[in-house]
Order: sequence, then C-alpha cells, then structure tokens
Amino acid sequence: MQEAETSDADGDEMVFYQVMTEGSWEVTACVIPSQEAKGESRYMMFDDIQSEEIKQAFEDTLNRRTGCKQGRLFWDSSMYHVFDGVEDGFFQTKYDKDFEAFIKRESEMRRDVPRSLTAYLAREPDAVNGICEYYVPGPLLQIEDRLYEDRPFEGEFLSEIVRISKEFRQCAADYHIQIRGITLPDYLFEGTIEQAESGART
Repeated sequence: MQEAETSDADGDEMVFYQVMTEGSWEVTACVIPSQEAKGESRYMMFDDIQSEEIKQAFEDTLNRRTGCKQGRLFWDSSMYHVFDGVEDGFFQTKYDKDFEAFIKRESEMRRDVPRSLTAYLAREPDAVNGICEYYVPGPLLQIEDRLYEDRPFEGEFLSEIVRISKEFRQCAADYHIQIRGITLPDYLFEGTIEQAESGART
C-alpha cells in the first residue's frame, strides 16, 4: 500500500492510500478518508473489481432508455485531482445487478469524497460519476436532404435526434454524469468504435 498526500484550495492536507499489485505499480484500490468522518478514522475504498460489469450495465441501460440497440458507451468514471484521485473504473458501491440502485448509492458516496479530490473536475459540478461519450449509428444526410425541410426522411431523423437528446439530458440528471451523444453515419460507426476500443485498451 502506498501513502500519498494532497491538499485542497484552502491548503488543508489529506492523506489517502493506493493499494497496488505486489511486484508492480498497478493500482487495484484507492482508500480515502470520508469527508463526513468529523475526526473519526473512517475511510472509503474504491476498487475496479466490477468495473467491466458496471460499465456494461450502464451501456445496456442507456440503450434501453434511448431505444438505440447498437449504442456504444465509453465512460470515464474518474474523479481526478490535479495529480491523484479515484481512477477510471474504480467504484465504492457493490453492484448487485440493479444499475439504478447502484448508481444512486454510488452518487451519494462520491459526494462524500473530500473537495481536494474533486475541485479540479473539468465537467459539470454535479457530474460526480464522471463523463461519457455515447455513439449511435445513423443515416448520412446529403446536402440536398438538409435543404428541404418537407422531406419526410429528414423530419423523422431530426425528430429522433431531438427525442434522444432529451433522454440524454434526463439520464445526465438521473445518474449525475456528463453525457455527450454522437450520431455517426453507418459507414463511420464501426471504424470509430474499433478505434475508441483500441484507445481504451492502451
């Protein structure tokens, strides 16, 4: 276990710990003091044991809510300080096959993380569960399609985009996360997903 130290904007110091795999620098858990401990020795531990399962459950949930069966989610759940913090894929709450219950509890726990680890988040203030990009395949609109509003193809397509955008905003509020939805023409979708997955593995 490695001990680290950081400080917030007011100069208050805080000690937290990173649990690493023996013989390597791979972090498997992050142990930080609770903001509500009030002098007591109470800590929270974030680990990546269920990371893949949780992220898949979130993608399945978004697909269900948006109606986009082919939607792909890339979720960065980190809570970064300038130097250290809760890394992507690390969660405090045990996942018991109920994503709605999980994310509600996880949001509550993350609000208890000291400000020194959340003060520099480059995202919306309430997005304690991180930020994600959600890709969905869609038709390619030609220039002539965009010029004529009375074309049924365009009207149906744009109304669907508006519907999904509203659902994104509701999901962001419900799950305390920042979501960026990206619609790609079919011929770009597979290549973009492959490239994104390759980047996520490196």
